[in-house]
Amino acid sequence: MYLRLNVEKLLRFQFPSQTRHCELLGEFIAKGLVETKFQSDRVRLSSKKTLLNEFNHYEGNFNIFQPAIDITESNLIKERHDIMEVLRDIAAKA
Repeated sequence: MYLRLNVEKLLRFQFPSQTRHCELLGEFIAKGLVETKFQSDRVRLSSKKTLLNEFNHYEGNFNIFQPAIDITESNLIKERHDIMEVLRDIAAKA
């Protein structure tokens, strides 16, 4: 939850007019990072949405909890580091 809130907070403060009406993580990413210079950051964050949503998936009318059984603690630490690096890159470019 910490990582997701950091992503939403950064995007809300860096791009207030674009993210004013966003509620979902995907909306924050898609609407906040529309400029070409943020394309790689948008792709990197979009590819980590499942991790940022703590493995909760919305499929149709069901909210399904699907934990990743094959992810190790060291991989989670690396992913956390990668996400924080993306946020630093966005803040530096904005």
